[in-house]
Amino acid sequence: MKNMIVLCQVLSLVVVLFILTGMGPAVAGPDKISYQGKATDAAGYSLPDGDYSFTFRLFEYPTEGEERWLEIATVHTDGGLFTHLLGSINPIPVWLFSTYDSLFLEIAIGPQRLSPRTPLTSAGYALSVNSIDNALGGSIYGGIYIRNQTTSELGARIIVGNQGTGEVHLQKADGTFGISLFGDNVGSSAVQLPPGAIQATEILDEPGVGSDNNTSIHLTGSPQFLAGRTMTAPVDGYVLVVATAHFTIQHANGVQSSCMLGVSDNISSFVTSTIARLTLPASLPTGLYEFPLASHALFPVSAGSQPYYALGTKSGATSVTVYDVQLTECFFPTAYTTVSPLVPPLGSTERSSALFDPAAERLESQAFDNARLQAELDQIKAELEGVKQHLTNVKSGDDPKR
Repeated sequence: MKNMIVLCQVLSLVVVLFILTGMGPAVAGPDKISYQGKATDAAGYSLPDGDYSFTFRLFEYPTEGEERWLEIATVHTDGGLFTHLLGSINPIPVWLFSTYDSLFLEIAIGPQRLSPRTPLTSAGYALSVNSIDNALGGSIYGGIYIRNQTTSELGARIIVGNQGTGEVHLQKADGTFGISLFGDNVGSSAVQLPPGAIQATEILDEPGVGSDNNTSIHLTGSPQFLAGRTMTAPVDGYVLVVATAHFTIQHANGVQSSCMLGVSDNISSFVTSTIARLTLPASLPTGLYEFPLASHALFPVSAGSQPYYALGTKSGATSVTVYDVQLTECFFPTAYTTVSPLVPPLGSTERSSALFDPAAERLESQAFDNARLQAELDQIKAELEGVKQHLTNVKSGDDPKR
C-alpha cells in the first residue's frame, strides 16, 4: 500500500444546476464532480480488484494549508481504474469556489496520502460564479446563503415559502426570521419586520399629531396657560396648532367685558395674529353669557422639540371661566405650495387687501410641486450613478469592498 500512486487523474463536471447556493437540489446529482483515476503500485502494476477506503480532501494550497473539505468513501477498483463522485457523500459547499481562487485535491488510499495534490480546473469552478453580471434569468432551487466575503462566515439566508404564494424570508445566520414578505397578504400582514425595526429615521416623511385638553379654568387679567404640548419634529417642517374652548362670562351692565383665546410658542405671551377676541358691550344686561372660541396658526419648526400652548385672558368681566379646552398639534414635513408667515394683527398695514386669485394659486402650487419632484428625481439619479460606478468597479476589480 505504501508504494501506491494515482495515475490518469481526470476531473470533470457531471451536472451544474446550482450557481449561487450551497444547498442540496430538488433533483439528484447537480453539485458533484466526477473523479476518475488509476491506482498502481510503484512498479506500475494495477492494484488488485476490490474495495478500498479512499479519503478525498480539498485545500487552498498545493502543499500544507488548512483542510477545507473532506469526504471518505469506499471505492471499487477494476484493473486499477476507479471512478468517484466528489460530493456524493459530503456535499461540496459551493461558496468554496467563490471564496478561494485555487483549490487542490488530495487523495489518500487507506492511511497513505498521495502527492502531489491535483488542482481543480474550471470544471469545479463552474459550480460557482463571482458575479451575476449579464445574467439573463433562470431558476434557483432552495435558498440563497450569503457569506462574508472576508471571513466566509454565514451572514444571512434567503428562502421562499410555498409555491405561488410570493412568500420570501430573509433569515439571520442562525435561521431565525428577520424580514418576511407575504405576497398573498394585504396591509400590515404583508410585511413582517423584527421588533423595534421602524424608528424615527424611517418615517421622517410622515405627519404626526399631539393633543392636550383641560377644563374649568378661571381667567385672570394676564395671558394664562390653558393647555400645552411639546412637539418633537424629526426634520424641519411646519406645525399646525389649533385651540378651541367654551368661555362663560359673568357680565355686569355698564362695564365692557372681553376675553381672548390664542395659540403661541411662548407660554407667557400671545402671538397677536392668532388671538380670537370676544367683547360684550357695556349696554348688555347683567348676566351669564357663554360663547365658543377657536384659534389656530401654522408655525415653521426646525428639527427638535418645541412646545405650543393655548392661552387665555380677560378684561372688564366680573369673572370668566373656560371649559372644554382642546389643543391639537399636527406636524407636516412637506409644503405643497408657498407657506405665508403668520398673519399680521388686525388693522396692521402689512395685511394685504388683494383678492384671492385661484388661477395664480394653482400655478404657484404646481410650480412648487414640480420643483419638489425634480429635487427627488435628481437625488435618485445621483444614487443610480453611484450604483453604476460600484458595478463598474466590481467588473474591473477596482471595488475597494472586494
